[in-house]
Amino acid sequence: MRKVFTAIRKVATANIAVLILAEAVTEKEMAALAIHKQSTRRDHSFVAIKCGGIPENLLTDELFGFERRASVSVNDQRQGRIANTAGGTLFLDEIDALPPSLQMKILRIVRDHVLEQPGGEMETQIDTRVIAATSIDLAQAA
Repeated sequence: MRKVFTAIRKVATANIAVLILAEAVTEKEMAALAIHKQSTRRDHSFVAIKCGGIPENLLTDELFGFERRASVSVNDQRQGRIANTAGGTLFLDEIDALPPSLQMKILRIVRDHVLEQPGGEMETQIDTRVIAATSIDLAQAA
């Protein structure tokens, strides 16, 4: 446990993306929250999303929001949870469950700090720290 706490303190102070590799029965979200609470982002939002078990189209809407163009009603637009984490931390549990198309969009956020808006016509800069977690061996899965 001391090694885990030391690792959490180390990565909390660095403004980097984090991948938590741990067994399925461990509390990866608690580790992610501890990283967030010890970071400079602690005063901003922490959003946790369990990627497994959510159908791709619903997960896309949840993460990135949606915009229906057939109507002009304000109710037909919704900002995604990623946009709501500006300045804060986004925790993606079971990252291995994301389809490749969503993995690429998340990669753009991690690498370039760019968020593709619903409809794909606009991109905005976003300052969000991504913490992802998985219980599978990603190298073997690849």
